[in-house]
Amino acid sequence: MTLALAADTTPSLMMIEAGLTMIAVAVSFALPRLGASWFKRIERGFARLARRKALSVILVGASAFVLRLAILPFCPIPLPFIQDDFSFLLSGNTFALGRLTNPTPVMWTHFETVQETMHPTYMSMYFPAQGLVLAAGKVLFGHPWFGILCVTALMCAAFCWMLQAWLPPSWALLGGVLVVLRIGLFSYWINTYTGGGCIAALGGALVMERSLASREPRAHATPCCWPQASLSSRYAVPTRDSCFRFRLPSCWDDGLSSQRIARPRLCCCVEPCSLLH
Repeated sequence: MTLALAADTTPSLMMIEAGLTMIAVAVSFALPRLGASWFKRIERGFARLARRKALSVILVGASAFVLRLAILPFCPIPLPFIQDDFSFLLSGNTFALGRLTNPTPVMWTHFETVQETMHPTYMSMYFPAQGLVLAAGKVLFGHPWFGILCVTALMCAAFCWMLQAWLPPSWALLGGVLVVLRIGLFSYWINTYTGGGCIAALGGALVMERSLASREPRAHATPCCWPQASLSSRYAVPTRDSCFRFRLPSCWDDGLSSQRIARPRLCCCVEPCSLLH
């Protein structure tokens, strides 16, 4: 019932994206000089904006927020329709009520479902990061989805900030715009309650920017930044001996070594924060 309702009321953003892309490609081949002078002016303005890096990051994040709100009449707030959505919403509702978990129902054996634990307590099986985001959206804005919207906007801004460290300013701003259009509007990360990828991508963007900044040696400081490490906990994997000990994958260590980047000391921050996501 819920699945059918969601399918009937929500248009296919993937089809909209594919249609607009096909129209743009057809016009570019049929009329290659159409609007050339207009696009040149846009390109010059785009380049001037890209040189103001802080403003570019702010505008990318604000664009993701405003554009998704603008298409709400055509693509309303999503309805939960898979088991993961309901599991994350259970976590968000629990945190919004000021609880860490819920008591086991009296007749819990008759209400068991996937992605949720009934014993020893009734709670989502997932790490709490996504639930905390949903709880913040419900407490601050009245609906859990607005928490996902805010995190997605922050992720888009973080991608632009990260690309500024690796690419010329114009390409970095273009990359941020593409993230807004492709992920901030047309992906399940923003259009479901299971889009926990935004949290991991936000942390990954911060760590990638930090890894390039750590190329330059510092005389009195070790390149370590706890917000990047805590948000990048998706890259940590649990070891077998204890669920409270985590290590970084070898690909992270090898990637930094191959580029001769001073490796930040993330372990001190990842261990306690990896439980969140």
